[in-house]
Amino acid sequence: MPGRLEFSTTADGASTPTERMRITSSGNVTKPNSCAFSASTSVPGFSVGTTEVKIAYSTENVDTNGNYDTTNYRFTAPVTGNYLIGTTNTCYISTGVTVYMAIYIRKNGVGTSYRFRGGGVDNDVNDWFGMNGSVVIPLAAGDYIELWGYANSGSFQIVNTEGHFYGYLIG
Repeated sequence: MPGRLEFSTTADGASTPTERMRITSSGNVTKPNSCAFSASTSVPGFSVGTTEVKIAYSTENVDTNGNYDTTNYRFTAPVTGNYLIGTTNTCYISTGVTVYMAIYIRKNGVGTSYRFRGGGVDNDVNDWFGMNGSVVIPLAAGDYIELWGYANSGSFQIVNTEGHFYGYLIG
C-alpha cells in the first residue's frame, strides 16, 4: 500500500517526469511548482508622501516560478486563475500630520478599489502603525499586480525590511 500519491508530467521531448502534486498518506497536498511569491522592502525602508508612488519591494524572499520582478516590483500571473494577494507593513509617520494613508493594488497599471489603510494614534510624527490586508483577485495569464502608496499630507515610512508583498495561485 503506497504512502503517498504523486502526480507527474513529462515535458515535450523529455524522458523524465517531474512531480507536480503529491497527496501524502496523512492527506496533505503539496504542489511544489505552484505559483507563489514574497518580497520585502530593504534598509532603510521606503518613504511614501503625497505623490502616489510604486512601493519598492526589492528583496525577493520566495519566487517559485520567477513571476516576481525585483526591477519593476511587479508580480505577473503565469496562468489564469484566482490569486491571493496581500501586504503587511510596519510604518511610522515621518513628516507632518497625516490623516489618510493607504497602500493600494494596481492591476495592469490601473488603480483598483483594493486599498489597505493605516494611521497612528494621533497621526503625529513618529506615530507607529501597521498597514495590512489581503484579497482574492481573478487574474488572466499576463496580468500584473503592483502596490502603490500615498498620504493625503505629510509622509509615512515603511520601516527597514518590515514591508512585505506576497501572493499565490489558489485555483
